[in-house]
Amino acid sequence: MCFSGCDRPEFYVRETPTARKPHRCDECGETIAPGDVYERVRAKWDGHVSTFDTCARCWFVRQAIESYELLVEECDPFEAMPPHGNLDEIVCDHHEHYGLGVETLREVPRW
Repeated sequence: MCFSGCDRPEFYVRETPTARKPHRCDECGETIAPGDVYERVRAKWDGHVSTFDTCARCWFVRQAIESYELLVEECDPFEAMPPHGNLDEIVCDHHEHYGLGVETLREVPRW
């Protein structure tokens, strides 16, 4: 399926920090509690820098989709990454494609 309709950023930095304060997941809206490991992405598109915080559950689902796109669909690494902020739509619209259940975001445990 490759996410080829997305503009490539001028830069894209992915980190996996441990939260020191509460954050809100940009995918599911749940709280990332202090002590939780999460994904933080900083990127620049069209001159605008954006930051996306993703909880461990949503990060796990993003990684599963990205791996599928790389290994099965043979997408280029950037086109394999699902766009930030609409993971729930991708899972609901394409769950059969990825072999994911519609309830996937609720089924993956927090850690």
